[in-house]
Amino acid sequence: MRLRHKLVLFGAVVLGVAGAVAQGLKVSSASALDGIWVPHFDRQLDGAVKDAETATYNIVFKSQDGSSFVGKYAYGGTGTYQGTLFSAGTTSVISVTYKSGDYYAVWAAKLVSRNEIVGTWHDVAGQSGDFRLIRTR
Repeated sequence: MRLRHKLVLFGAVVLGVAGAVAQGLKVSSASALDGIWVPHFDRQLDGAVKDAETATYNIVFKSQDGSSFVGKYAYGGTGTYQGTLFSAGTTSVISVTYKSGDYYAVWAAKLVSRNEIVGTWHDVAGQSGDFRLIRTR
């Protein structure tokens, strides 16, 4: 049960890059990610979020410097997120590592709008999937 809980915490969010493109979105700082995000995810790595589960938690991202950011659960939880935003022109991609005890997951994602991130996740339990993060504030 503990591992399943950790997987749900990750379900959607963390690495492989989904195919959405941010049209005309220019982002130069990780501060563009500051806010509260709700994860929607699946456990099938196919480039699309199908039969998505909506997480019962929110993730808060906060920029640290120009391109790096950290994250935590909005309401408790001991896991931590560390990420980096990479931008060129109007395309921004994101890499994130999640750690909770001896559990790790990684995400690769693309910022498709100011309020949406899409990507894929992989974890040390051997599972993978696709995700979408939607900003609530």
